[in-house]
Amino acid sequence: MRGGTDRSGATPSPAEDVAPAETDDSRAKPTDALEEGVIQHISNTVTSALLAYVKKVGGDALIDEVLMKAGENRPVSELTNPGRWSVYDDALNLFLAASDVLDDPNVGARAAESLFENGAETVEMMRSVGSPTELFKLTPYIMAKQSTITDAEAVEVGRDFALIAATTRPPFVRHPLFCGYSMSAYSQYPILFGMNTIEAEEIECQTRGDSRCLYRIVWDPMQTEVVTPEQKIERLEQRVAVLSTRFESFEAMASELASATASAAAPVTCSR
Repeated sequence: MRGGTDRSGATPSPAEDVAPAETDDSRAKPTDALEEGVIQHISNTVTSALLAYVKKVGGDALIDEVLMKAGENRPVSELTNPGRWSVYDDALNLFLAASDVLDDPNVGARAAESLFENGAETVEMMRSVGSPTELFKLTPYIMAKQSTITDAEAVEVGRDFALIAATTRPPFVRHPLFCGYSMSAYSQYPILFGMNTIEAEEIECQTRGDSRCLYRIVWDPMQTEVVTPEQKIERLEQRVAVLSTRFESFEAMASELASATASAAAPVTCSR
């Protein structure tokens, strides 16, 4: 078993969320099937980040253990598909199970770190906005892509700081593991642009009785991250991989368009 340092409160990120109403043992009953298009609470980009971290720690065997403990019947391919969603209870159960199996109360924060380590295309899209300031301004949009039950607001954003609010709507109740995910993710924003995050704090928290979670992130725009040659190569490889994927998608689209155009242009014959 692996240990972690507990935290009073929680740490947050883009993927938010919250726990359903109180239950006898903090673990909700999993949903056997999610009817696509009907119930969508938490994007599977969040569960994918969690499972990527679990795999990094203990491989596929540990993922199987977490899924079993969570009572999760969906295949890993679905849980790691960014185009799919989970109901809140199921997503929370996965995080609770991972926390138990890894003996790590900070697994939410670890999952967010994993998102930035493994999501090359997501990272490149975030960097494309140009600065931490502009990225934090997009927080409401980013949150909407991660959760349908938590509203985010860029309360105040400056050249070197951001105040971000997140409010989980009733009947859901925000859980510290998701606060940890959010805080960790927000603290990564300046780092994406080579700047050092010098403060990351949750000033208010719904899990502590406040009406919202409020995160304060401070960075030094003049103090840049020291990037080693190896890191530069890794980032370049990530960009090449993203561009290759986009080119392949464009190529496939162009091929389909050419095929459709050829079909439309084919002479029509009619039999008498």
